[in-house]
Amino acid sequence: MAKNPHRRITDDGILRATSRSLQRLGQEAAEANWTITAIQTGAYTARIGELVRVDYSGGANTVTLPVIGKVNEGRHVVVKNVTSATNVITIAAAGTDTIDGAATAAISSPFGVVVMVSDGDGNWNII
Repeated sequence: MAKNPHRRITDDGILRATSRSLQRLGQEAAEANWTITAIQTGAYTARIGELVRVDYSGGANTVTLPVIGKVNEGRHVVVKNVTSATNVITIAAAGTDTIDGAATAAISSPFGVVVMVSDGDGNWNII
């Protein structure tokens, strides 16, 4: 993804973006042949190449990432809060995999999004 002045990652690892920039991110997802999920309201296990849309306005919950393998190097998973709710969306790595070196990441901001790419060696990198 090219550097975009309308998108920035905060100190807590959250991607902040304008609505127009998020529209473009959706277009990029379609161009990349991502699978856009139905809106998830409970615990969910993501698959490689998914844009996981989450509505946890009823309470906190967890999205679990797929296990990384060499075959998945460079592949993406995106988790997006589609509401103004601030309930925590926990993103959990599977097994011994990590997310930027940790077992979990979180979204707690309205309409927050986390974009991750696999290094093929057990780590999801937040971009």
